Amino acid sequence: MTRFYNTDCDFSTSFGPFEGDTLAEVIRSEEVHNLIIRRVLEIAEEDCDEGLSKKDRKKFLDKTKASVIDSLNDSFIELEEKEEALVQFLDISPDEILDIVQTKYDDCVFKVGREEYLVCTDDEADQRWDEYMDSYIDECVLGEIPEQYRGYFDEERFKADAEHDGRGQALASYDGDENEAKIEDEWFFIYRVN
Repeated sequence: MTRFYNTDCDFSTSFGPFEGDTLAEVIRSEEVHNLIIRRVLEIAEEDCDEGLSKKDRKKFLDKTKASVIDSLNDSFIELEEKEEALVQFLDISPDEILDIVQTKYDDCVFKVGREEYLVCTDDEADQRWDEYMDSYIDECVLGEIPEQYRGYFDEERFKADAEHDGRGQALASYDGDENEAKIEDEWFFIYRVN
């Protein structure tokens, strides 16, 4: 099952997620069908000449419906689960959803405007925290300990103590916070990194 989001501000009261195997299936769903009908009626109320015959009014409504469906086809996007978690966490509006860009240097880092967020599964966050701690110990801690005393330093105990501060202290360089969002049955952890 694929989850689609609508980025059309005319339908901003309900922009997703809409679930279906294909976009055509989503557009044929009752929920989206009702949005289409509501939008067609709004346009008809604004633009349809009341003096039209019943036949011409039907033509106008059919043409308007086709136009609305065409615009919907262009406005639905499919999001990866990590992007969806970020949308949920940031409470992004439909017109802002297109601002999410995955960075080229890391498939877990996304830009939203000038802000960057690390979005990880629990296992990915654990792995990144462990790598960060290894690097921190090598570059910052061991360098300060005289060579003859390094054998007494217990790296695992140091990591266990640091773990009490949480992963956010290491992974969220902006504010030290670990945030979370649940998409279907999986939790994603979100860290602001700049």
